[in-house]
Amino acid sequence: MLQIYMGGGKITLDKFFEQKNIDFIKADIEGAENQLLKGAKVMLSRQTPIKVALCTYHRHSDAAVLNQMLSEKGFHTEFSKGYMIFFYEMYDKLKPPYLRKGLIRGVKR
Repeated sequence: MLQIYMGGGKITLDKFFEQKNIDFIKADIEGAENQLLKGAKVMLSRQTPIKVALCTYHRHSDAAVLNQMLSEKGFHTEFSKGYMIFFYEMYDKLKPPYLRKGLIRGVKR
């Protein structure tokens, strides 16, 4: 679960935004997007309408994992057009799919 460090302590998005309505989350956080969703479980389950845009290229399984997590919370999802190769993985650790979707968008009304 992604935790934000605030004044020496840790806090999740659910806790940080518990008294606020958030209608859009955009994140490119270097492969921690699934942890962000875990730390925003309550907010994403209750808040409507809400939109998200998350990067899906950092890990080979990001697109499938993030799509499943959003779908389970009632989001309609779509991927950006085209594909990319994430060159920052070590060559010997690069696994299929080599061509990855770059972004997932989710909408829950």
